[in-house]
This record gives sequence, structure tokens and C-alpha cells, in this order.
Amino acid sequence: MKSSLEGCRRAIARDIRDARRAAGLTQGELAKRLRRPPSYVSRAERGIQSLSVAEFVDFARALRLDPGELLSRALKNA
Repeated sequence: MKSSLEGCRRAIARDIRDARRAAGLTQGELAKRLRRPPSYVSRAERGIQSLSVAEFVDFARALRLDPGELLSRALKNA
């Protein structure tokens, strides 16, 4: 079970990073939208920072993406 959850977390992290890059944002710019330090974005993108559902939704909104679509994409890639 742990490896499955770990795979999901890595897929979500990768998709957040890819979405940020596709939006042409730096980690610092995304961090400003989230009102968090850039280190928080870096940890989330590397899968080190576990995200709550609310934090995940915040990332999606900051990236101007539908949270459901972002999660669906990540789960397909997990």
C-alpha cells in the first residue's frame, strides 16, 4: 500500500512541476501566488512535502487548473 501511495505522491509532484513549467512560472512566482516560501514549492514538486487536499486545490488554482483534472492526470501517470 505504501508504494502505491508513494507513486501517487510522486506523480502529483511531477504533474504540479510540469504544469508550473507549462504556465511559464518559476517556483518563486508560484510561491507568491500561494503565499508560501519557494522552498515549499520545491519540496512539493520533489514529492518531499505531502499535500493536504486543501493544499493540492490551492496549487491547482494558483496554476489556473481544474483540481479534478490535475488529479486525474496525476493518477493516470502514477
